[in-house]
Amino acid sequence: MKRLFFPSLLLLLLLFSCKATEAPTLPSAGESKEVTLENLKNFYQDNSSDSRAIYNYAYALSAEKEYKISLLVLTPVMEEEEPPLRFAQLYSYNLIKLYRYNEGVKLLKQILSYDSANIEVRLQLASILSILGRGAEAKAEALTVLNYDKTNSSAIKILSLYSDFYKALLGEEETKEKASINLLSRPNIDKSFTLDRGEKLSLLPLFR
Repeated sequence: MKRLFFPSLLLLLLLFSCKATEAPTLPSAGESKEVTLENLKNFYQDNSSDSRAIYNYAYALSAEKEYKISLLVLTPVMEEEEPPLRFAQLYSYNLIKLYRYNEGVKLLKQILSYDSANIEVRLQLASILSILGRGAEAKAEALTVLNYDKTNSSAIKILSLYSDFYKALLGEEETKEKASINLLSRPNIDKSFTLDRGEKLSLLPLFR
């Protein structure tokens, strides 16, 4: 029994030490976003070198349309030699929301050079290129999306701006509102700011 006791005690101590560095539990759905943002801000201030703290606080700022502050929070990570893709995508989102389109396009292309199958990023890039009047490039990006997902409605919407064939695919009703493209929303936005795990580079909203 003694042999079992000491490993168990060690495991418990390890668990408690890990618990101390976890991101704070977020408020329930009934509590305000202001409280959530304050919690994330406090965690960031106490753990300013922790990637979880940086990303979660920057993401929450972005959700509250504090794009400039979010950029400032993300900047130290983005100055690293190889910043994580999830940080780069959030940074590009902020750039775009601040109408810094050319910088946003450049960063989205850099992300795709590392993660070419990222449909979400490619759609954002196609949308911005379309806004900038770079139709040929927008079409190329949208067609690449269809190589991965042949029925992707967002890609077809973009292509419908340039092709009668894709207009027909959209159907009569959708064609009438072809200009209503809104692809600049934050990836997988969770309005309740639910924390999620971030072991993979899946560009989840918030993570531990």
